[in-house]
Amino acid sequence: MQSFPLIKVSVDVSPNGAGSDPFARVTQHGQQSVSQFAEEVVALLAKWGVAPPALSFNIEHAAWSPGAATVAAEIKKQLHEYESNNPGMARAQILQVAEATVSSPLAHYLGDQTDFLSGVRSFLVNIMEDKLSSNGIQVLNMWLAQVLNSRMKIIEYIGSKPEITQTKLKKPIFITGLPRSGMTLLHYLMGSNPDARALRFFEMTHMADPTKVVTNQQQLTSDPRIHEVGVKSAEFEKFFPGYFQRIAQSHYAHPSAIEEEIGVMFYSFCLMLHMGMTKPGFTEWLQTSHTKGHIYRFLKGFMQMIQKGGNWDFSHWVLKAPLHMLYINELMSEFGDDCQVVVMHRNPIHALPSQCRLVESWVSDFFASGACDKHYIGRQQIALYKKAVDTMMEWEAKTNPAKYINITYEELMVDPIACVQKIYRHFNMPVPNVDLRLLTYTLQNNPQTKFTRATYTPEMYGLTAEGIQQEFGSYTHWAAAKMQTRF
Repeated sequence: MQSFPLIKVSVDVSPNGAGSDPFARVTQHGQQSVSQFAEEVVALLAKWGVAPPALSFNIEHAAWSPGAATVAAEIKKQLHEYESNNPGMARAQILQVAEATVSSPLAHYLGDQTDFLSGVRSFLVNIMEDKLSSNGIQVLNMWLAQVLNSRMKIIEYIGSKPEITQTKLKKPIFITGLPRSGMTLLHYLMGSNPDARALRFFEMTHMADPTKVVTNQQQLTSDPRIHEVGVKSAEFEKFFPGYFQRIAQSHYAHPSAIEEEIGVMFYSFCLMLHMGMTKPGFTEWLQTSHTKGHIYRFLKGFMQMIQKGGNWDFSHWVLKAPLHMLYINELMSEFGDDCQVVVMHRNPIHALPSQCRLVESWVSDFFASGACDKHYIGRQQIALYKKAVDTMMEWEAKTNPAKYINITYEELMVDPIACVQKIYRHFNMPVPNVDLRLLTYTLQNNPQTKFTRATYTPEMYGLTAEGIQQEFGSYTHWAAAKMQTRF
């Protein structure tokens, strides 16, 4: 009789109640081969409705148990193959978890979440199944499941503590504008001000527990989650070697780095960087801006959780994301009169190809070899940000200029410190009481400058300078007249 070692499995996604140790029933099966044993385990998991991607990183084996590594490897292999051939099973599970985050009584503070579920469904049905690799399908499903699990944890934490959503946020400054227009640099500079609060990557990501709130400034560089996220990032790169290094050529990311709140917006399925692996239906959902108040209710609750749990004094928040342009009316509606907006501008001929390169670096590893359509990414980004700048121009036309300030990329590059001072003066806020030498040091040591930059041309994405100028002509003329400058 062949005796198989007990393989412990921790189930992250288990709406049907499979439990945390499903292998207890199938650990010894006589004269089976390892392959037959693994096949039975996978079939049992499918019967129970446990999504394979949620398990693939969580199969553990006891070092002292003979043959455990062999069995675990075979189960992983068959889980991988099963999910590649049956992606719908995992997708059904993902939708169930999304629905559970909406139906939870603790989600009351988020209000109507109909559009959130529409976004989840739209993303799932518009994934380019026929173009993704088996690795890409498995990793994507695993990532979606983990994001939704973290969303549920955040909702349950905030919903169980009414004092969180009663917290009045300290004045938020939102930086937005065309992507690749200097926002990251400005966010880094303003967020490095000790009087400001900017989110760090490890605080937002699903790779650690977002509800373990940082309680003091020192913890921003010493929190154990920084190491945890680093380890999990390395695990992720076992699927896609060099993934984060390639992204760093366009956008630096580190567990302890100041990061835009896109990580929080992901929990609301505002997956603007993933749209390159979806059909046009998901882009249409993203562009339907008037229904996106739920994204900002979730973001506001997250910020209230961070602020309430912190134990140090700061005067204002500094946040940043390009898509705030598209959703500016919803953002202002949720955050109210205390909110201020910095709008960054750059010639779209330079900004949009750079954004296409970032999206490509984010999604290309998910595709089968040669299947990532760069021209499709180009068309997507043009359409998305054309609507975004149009929305921003309309908003500025009806808004008190004291609420916002326009800054050009060129202005920021010439004198970043003067730009920071100009912004605070415009909003009648104290200019940071920081030694300018410290800000200069921060600027010189901006991690964004430490990596070889990605090379790209508009033509790589099916674009031309003339075509971009034609699409964005009304914006460039408006910006040039408003800021008395030339693009």
